[in-house]
Amino acid sequence: MPRLDISSNPFVTYFLSSRSICSWKLDPLPPDSRFSALPSAECDDDLRLPYALTNAIRTWADSWPRYDGAAVNSSCEDLRLPSEFPTRYYINTFVHTRSQIQAFFPRCSKSYMKEVTSKLDVERLGKENSSDLLQFSVRNDVIVAYRSITDQLNNRLAVVGVQWRMSYANALFTNWTRSGTKQWNDCKKMDCLLVTRSGFVLASSTTRSPGPLARFDPQLFASLVENGVVTTYSWVDAQAECMASRSAPWSSPATSKSNIVKTLISSITAIIGKTFWIDLYYLLSSFVAGQPSMSGGICRFQRIKPVERYARVFPVPHTTLTVIRVDRACPGYRARRKYPVQPQILEGCEKVTYFDRRPPTHYNTTVDEDEGPTVECLISDFTSTIQPWITLTILPFAVISSL
Repeated sequence: MPRLDISSNPFVTYFLSSRSICSWKLDPLPPDSRFSALPSAECDDDLRLPYALTNAIRTWADSWPRYDGAAVNSSCEDLRLPSEFPTRYYINTFVHTRSQIQAFFPRCSKSYMKEVTSKLDVERLGKENSSDLLQFSVRNDVIVAYRSITDQLNNRLAVVGVQWRMSYANALFTNWTRSGTKQWNDCKKMDCLLVTRSGFVLASSTTRSPGPLARFDPQLFASLVENGVVTTYSWVDAQAECMASRSAPWSSPATSKSNIVKTLISSITAIIGKTFWIDLYYLLSSFVAGQPSMSGGICRFQRIKPVERYARVFPVPHTTLTVIRVDRACPGYRARRKYPVQPQILEGCEKVTYFDRRPPTHYNTTVDEDEGPTVECLISDFTSTIQPWITLTILPFAVISSL
């Protein structure tokens, strides 16, 4: 059994996010204490791989600066970072191993590791690993840039990454587009967007805040979907519960006996009802926009001319980012279809209300006066709902969209 060799740098923190290791013996402990208790635990698991991966990041952990004892309890804002680090935007740097052991610097950024740990724990056994690509993810206004370390069989051994504040990418992109160089001159007359593989606009040459492409520029998003450059996916949380209803009898895990005729009639009625009001709205709005107007004593009929917007897609080499150069958006554009980017509750789905069961008659509720007080248990209420999500993938080729 190899010996666990970790760094003595007090500003590097080790985590063990696996709860099932050593037959769940370390589960009651928090992740940082769980790692400290691992060497002394009576564990029947084979720990050669976790120890080997942890020892491999010793050099990385020792490379970070050490400070005096007074800085141990300092906040991240007061911690002196290397001179090349933009302290205004930097959060932390981390290494996440296949065995769910990770280390990060500095230790004061512990609160930022929960989201990225959950993400990498789920993806650690995946086969779609590209060690030559710098990948990007957005978590709660934090940009996570990371790269995979793989073996010869493309199995992910570890992930090394850095977390930045959301405004960092926008500040960099603004400096590039306003630098006056030839390759960025078009961004003065057009909109240039820096988009992730999941369709999130990290930065742009506009004054708008970063956000999902479907909300940032719905006209461009609809055109990319129509031309097959963007693919949308949606799925339903099968673990959620909702009451069965006539409009959505399939939305409950315990539905009543379905009737094909009733279901078909209800679906057709719902579709006709929705399309009727949508068509009526566009009919009235287009009628008002097409009214005649007086100009110089002459009655002229104002016709709405179709406007074309041209866009080109440029993949950023060795990353999962894409630059989209597109004509400026039409100010009066109204999206005909909305693409939800946040979880939505299915129509006709209501939360199930649970009632307390009547306690059995043989249940003893008397209290023994000689018995000591019982430690209170932590009870967490959890109510799930059926929620679809939408993700998108941008294909690496150019397109010209016409609306």
